Amino acid sequence: MPTDIVVDAMGSDRSPEPEVRGAVLAARQYDVRVHLVGPEDRLRPILRQALRGQRLPVFIVPATEWITMDDKAALAVRTKRDSTMRVGLKPLSPGTYRVRWKVLSVDTHTTEGSFTFNVGQ
Repeated sequence: MPTDIVVDAMGSDRSPEPEVRGAVLAARQYDVRVHLVGPEDRLRPILRQALRGQRLPVFIVPATEWITMDDKAALAVRTKRDSTMRVGLKPLSPGTYRVRWKVLSVDTHTTEGSFTFNVGQ
């Protein structure tokens, strides 16, 4: 059974191109379904180009807002109701989930971790 990955497609300084390319690469190499959360009008052409006509399990989840580096994170999550961070969590059914994350910085250092959370329990 494939693993579902939800990606904030507006989460980097150069978004959404790197997020879309990464989603397509992941779908080509692993048993995953990738859900790109962000403005469909910006994601669709980049995704179409990255797929090069190939059918892969990469989907767009529309969101009209995103949290920027200039935003106060806690306030933005509460006030930007259609943000990529909030919309990305909506499809989750009640249950326990484990999040595994890995970040690659511009200077190529990586950091990673994981955490568990519950929805509706």
